[in-house]
Amino acid sequence: MLAQLREGGTEVVTMRRVAVAAGLSLGALRENWPTREALLDSTVRYVISQREDRFRTALFARRIRDATFLSRGLLPLDRDAILLDRGYAVLDRSPGQSAWSMRALGLQRRGRRMQCGGTVVETLGREPEDIDVLAAWLHATVEGLTDDICRLDQPMPPSQAVFLLHETVELLVGRAGRRAS
Repeated sequence: MLAQLREGGTEVVTMRRVAVAAGLSLGALRENWPTREALLDSTVRYVISQREDRFRTALFARRIRDATFLSRGLLPLDRDAILLDRGYAVLDRSPGQSAWSMRALGLQRRGRRMQCGGTVVETLGREPEDIDVLAAWLHATVEGLTDDICRLDQPMPPSQAVFLLHETVELLVGRAGRRAS
């Protein structure tokens, strides 16, 4: 299903095509997903859970939210994560999603933005007055780097994205530190 999404967006996803790709009969597929909307909702649920697993793994490995945590938790750094995030991007930008999927995708974006804000606070050791602006700036950077890594034509190497994210965190923390002085 994710392969179909990456190739042609939600428009090409049909129950019949998914059944064929999965090696199932159409009836067997409909046992679990009676409608195309249910199938897309399930895919959104799966993609979000995989991204959250990546985040939790990074959190338990680092124990503090810093630039290294942020890059490991939010950037797609290996082939599987890149393929997953390509599918997520299609789902996130596709019109016609169910109300449940739209809400779940919105909560995912808000959660990632909050993690960016938490990284600024933990790196600085305090909460700056303009935390919302700094969190938005860092979140936009993370999302832009994710898009650059996941691009099909001339993707950015993940190592370069990690470097740029570290530079951005240093820049933001320096800016917030100077404003507090």
